[in-house]
Amino acid sequence: MKTTPFNTITKYLNATISLSVDPQSDILKDFQEFAKMVLGVDSDHHEIRRPARLYRVGTTNAADGGLDMWANFGPAVQVKHLSLSPAHFEDICGCIQADQIVIVCKKIEALSIEAVLTQVGFKDRIRGIITELDLKRWYRLACGNKYAQTIGKDLLQAIVDEIALEFPLAQSEKVRQFVKDRDYDFSRLKENWAIK
Repeated sequence: MKTTPFNTITKYLNATISLSVDPQSDILKDFQEFAKMVLGVDSDHHEIRRPARLYRVGTTNAADGGLDMWANFGPAVQVKHLSLSPAHFEDICGCIQADQIVIVCKKIEALSIEAVLTQVGFKDRIRGIITELDLKRWYRLACGNKYAQTIGKDLLQAIVDEIALEFPLAQSEKVRQFVKDRDYDFSRLKENWAIK
């Protein structure tokens, strides 16, 4: 499975999640088979720990309301390239079956989105709003000298993989325009970072 840019950083943070159930619970005894198959725990092993991961849902389609990634530890990640109205946001949140949502948007949209969230009563479901400026800062840090051969190398490959996945049939001119629109200037990448 190919990794996402967010998952690349999560992996290098060595983030883990744990799940536990009350070993004394009668419910655990009654639902032993369910607990083992669905949650991975049972009476003898009432806690598990595993790496935290963010997975890509697939190419964006209308059925998922633009959902881009889901996590094995809670949040769903939604990347928005459009303005959200209260009705549109309610439709999207209604389709996403996650306790917590992370929204990635342009800085100028962040305040509007926050106001819409408060207005429609979804503010408690939002773990955070990440702006493109946040992404640029994090990616610059990941690709800087300190992390160039570890996080940066994997991050750049994840971005290249994401572009190939999102635009499998795109002509090279369309891809170049997309790269330009998103300010992904690969020509600035030299030596180990050059994309071939």
